[in-house]
Amino acid sequence: MACLSTSPALHIRRRALASEAVRAAATYHRPAATRGAVIASPDQEPPPLVSVVMPVFNRAGIVAPSIRSVLAQTLRELELLVVDDASADDLESALAAFGGDARLRVIRHERNRGVSAARNTGIEAARGRFVAFLDSDDLWQPTKLERQAAAVAGAETAKIFCVTQTEVIQPGGWSRVRPEHGPRPGQSFAEYLYVDGGFAQTSSFFLTRPLADAVRFREGLRQYEDHLFFIECGAAGAEYRLVLEPLVTWHNDERPDRLSAEVSEHRARQFLKAAGDALSERARVAFEANELGPWLWRERKRDAIALLMRAVKTRAVSLPGAVKLAARSTLPEGLYQGVRSRLTRSRAAAPGKS
Repeated sequence: MACLSTSPALHIRRRALASEAVRAAATYHRPAATRGAVIASPDQEPPPLVSVVMPVFNRAGIVAPSIRSVLAQTLRELELLVVDDASADDLESALAAFGGDARLRVIRHERNRGVSAARNTGIEAARGRFVAFLDSDDLWQPTKLERQAAAVAGAETAKIFCVTQTEVIQPGGWSRVRPEHGPRPGQSFAEYLYVDGGFAQTSSFFLTRPLADAVRFREGLRQYEDHLFFIECGAAGAEYRLVLEPLVTWHNDERPDRLSAEVSEHRARQFLKAAGDALSERARVAFEANELGPWLWRERKRDAIALLMRAVKTRAVSLPGAVKLAARSTLPEGLYQGVRSRLTRSRAAAPGKS
């Protein structure tokens, strides 16, 4: 696993490496596939370096800033595939302001199929050497794609999975930057994510198109589909690379139209069944403790206590992690978030912390 920091001396070199990646991509082309979709504008030539996939469903009122953050990238060799998952609002009017940019293509589903299907439609239509994803309410810094293209330039494998750090805006307005590190050498993506408390968020993903093509998002899942995509890319042999710059902004709010804001036992169990052997026993127990523990405390306290004890016994959760989980489960949500916010700010302000 490689991490790239952001000293000014590296910026010129990175731009040169990104240009090298652009030249290498000029010979890589595949005709777009459009199964179950309608493409509203013709393909551009030559093929881009990066295909950006943005699923949209009833987001006409908020999608414009996300689109602008893509089209303003310093890496210009891109296409933006907006996949309209049968929206009922006036998305066409929202996109009209960008009609002069030939890099924007719109793909429309005839019926609503869900975010995973929308992302997969984008993967099928992609012509770039790399695929990146951006949700319709998230934002990129202008150098996001350029930094990632530089990070993967010269890679000897076709299975590269690159992320940047993400600024996570929490309810109440406080924020933190994640991840602090990537998987340890030899560590599975699943154990990194759940046992080590790692981080994977779709709007930071940047990977080789053959890898995205081979793995795809699980269309039967209504939650945790991004986690499973990340885990299965790791299981497929992906090489993880982390750019240590917060180049993505993710608003982790609690709007009712955000499936990821909810936790239900049914969706968690559905994920565990779909993940199967991709999760080690420790990763599975850690997931259950972190995702289901607080919910179980409200519904079945004895089950919640038994799960937490099992997680500590199997070292799926550390003792400090168990204390945090117990607080999250038992304290009122507002009080817990307030304490968490103060602790996070204290750590960020401590000497030696950025």
